[in-house]
Amino acid sequence: MLRGEAFMIDIRDVIGTIIILGIMIWIVMAVIAERRGREKAKKLFNLIRVEDDKIVLPRKMRIKKGRIKLQGEWKRTSRGGRYYHISKEFKEKDEFEGEFIELRPTRFKLIMSKDEKTLLEGEAYLLEDENVIIPIIPSYEFSLERSNLEVSWESDFVSAVLRVNGNISGIVGGNINKARQARVEIRTENPKVSVQLFKGKEGEFKYEPLKNKLILITNMKAIDLKKLRKLEKPFIYGHGEFYIILILDIPFKKDVIDSMKIKVTTGDYMPEGEIRKILLS
Repeated sequence: MLRGEAFMIDIRDVIGTIIILGIMIWIVMAVIAERRGREKAKKLFNLIRVEDDKIVLPRKMRIKKGRIKLQGEWKRTSRGGRYYHISKEFKEKDEFEGEFIELRPTRFKLIMSKDEKTLLEGEAYLLEDENVIIPIIPSYEFSLERSNLEVSWESDFVSAVLRVNGNISGIVGGNINKARQARVEIRTENPKVSVQLFKGKEGEFKYEPLKNKLILITNMKAIDLKKLRKLEKPFIYGHGEFYIILILDIPFKKDVIDSMKIKVTTGDYMPEGEIRKILLS
């Protein structure tokens, strides 16, 4: 019995060692794959160029066209540390061979909160070596549910009158005596992100959509959404449904809120201006 028990203990030790070695090998392989992915993305970043609303590739390639959805956020480990988790999804719609990619306005979302919860969604081109090109060509049509927001509490009253002219701007005014102040924010529900546009008792505010054309380059093995910090977080850009919210800040009580939905669709014009490349690896 003693020999049998010792044999069973030895087997368990061997199995445990094999599992640990397997995990270590998997981690090393993942690190190597990520490093190689960064190198491939950086090489492509340096080789591509933009000419006449086209991305010119270094050579003829097999290209998969589709839509990509990338989401990132900080998460805690069981030991109290943290890491940046990224989920990724690419849905292929077409495949072709070519030496260039034509640029045109398409739907996109580009959202990042202060704590770097991020959403990147748009048309994408998956190349050889798992490199990805995501063109962001901003072209918009804005639609508001109504032209004003109103909040009141006891004798306090505030309104925000909105207008659309290539952006969304407005004027806040009214009578504030007991409330602290009024705020105007733009918000998204998924992910839950808010960007403050105004704080005070009266004045003007403006929501400026993304104006610059962007070429985002990454590799499916080495995506780093944190590099979107370069766009000055927090930000809410792109197409879809968002909310403009007028808030009356009441001391020691629940804020009074009025909101309206904004619909942003793709415009039918090609924006002017320079194109900025950003490496997301």
